[in-house]
Amino acid sequence: MSRFNAKKMIVVDLDNGSYLEEQTGHEIFNLEKNPVDGKYYGYCPPRPNCGITIKNFDKTAKDFIDDILVVYVKKEKDSINREIIAFCPNARAYRKPKTETKLKRIINDKTGEKKEAPYSFESDILYDLKDYPDKYKIRTNKYSDQMFHMQRFYGGTYPELDKEIIKYIEKYLETNEKRM
Repeated sequence: MSRFNAKKMIVVDLDNGSYLEEQTGHEIFNLEKNPVDGKYYGYCPPRPNCGITIKNFDKTAKDFIDDILVVYVKKEKDSINREIIAFCPNARAYRKPKTETKLKRIINDKTGEKKEAPYSFESDILYDLKDYPDKYKIRTNKYSDQMFHMQRFYGGTYPELDKEIIKYIEKYLETNEKRM
């Protein structure tokens, strides 16, 4: 039995949009442990009227929802395909991006002005796969060349892919839990 529910999963595309063009953006903190409290705070660009559509996870959810599997992907060099570079197995997802000055998530925007970086996810755990040699590759043309148009997709959008991602993550956890 799987420990993850595809209906409580979101796949977030990093280093895309204005970040890719300007090399600055709120997502620069996504894979870093916050030095103030040791948690991971991930950013997902907001869309009109909301940041994360948490109603996709639970129709009764109001401002946040817990136990979300957040999967971070990044475009492969010279390709439209993506590879999994990190995941948070038990994140809290917020409907609207949040900010907290005490977390010291400060960036210089493209004008050089200092701004506080908001976040959409909060987690105690992040598995960083940037240097992991056996990354899972999402062949976008197999599903849709527009799948990352909104820089995210939710579990249930591509059921076959959901199963493959969850299987990959469970295998990664099983293999690495044995090493610990």
